[in-house]
Parts: sequence; structure tokens; C-alpha cells
Amino acid sequence: MKTLFPIILGALTLLLACGNNQSLCTCIEAGDAVNQLSESFFHREYSVLGKDSLDALIAHRDALCEEFQLMSGEEMLKLKENCPSD
Repeated sequence: MKTLFPIILGALTLLLACGNNQSLCTCIEAGDAVNQLSESFFHREYSVLGKDSLDALIAHRDALCEEFQLMSGEEMLKLKENCPSD
């Protein structure tokens, strides 16, 4: 039983780290979507629908990224290394 505990603890830590990494990657993708839509406003006329779309994307990004707001930059960069790059 004593040797099983470290194995289970290690497996749980690995699962949580992978889950956190995937969440961070999703957060980054949501931030990129907000940036792309924001940038598009420089090349088109203002519309309420466009503003509503941007507001919805920002709310979605904020919800996805909430758990990372207090994370250190160093820790975030380590997790970001495992995200697929475009």
C-alpha cells in the first residue's frame, strides 16, 4: 500500500498538469479569437452585431482564462510550451 500511494499521487499530478495545459491552450486560442475580431474593426464599419460578438468572445475568453489570472508568468510559459503552435 505504501508503494501504491506515490504512484497514484504521481498519476493524479500528471493528469491535473495535462488538464491545466489543455485549459491554458484553450484560453490562448480564445484570446487569439478576441484579437482577430478586434483587429477586424479597423477594416470595417461599426455595427452593434459586431460589438455584441466581441463582447461575447471577451466574456468567453475571460471565463476560460479565469483560473490563470493569478498564475506566475514563468509557470504559464512552461505550460504554453506544450500547446500546439500555428
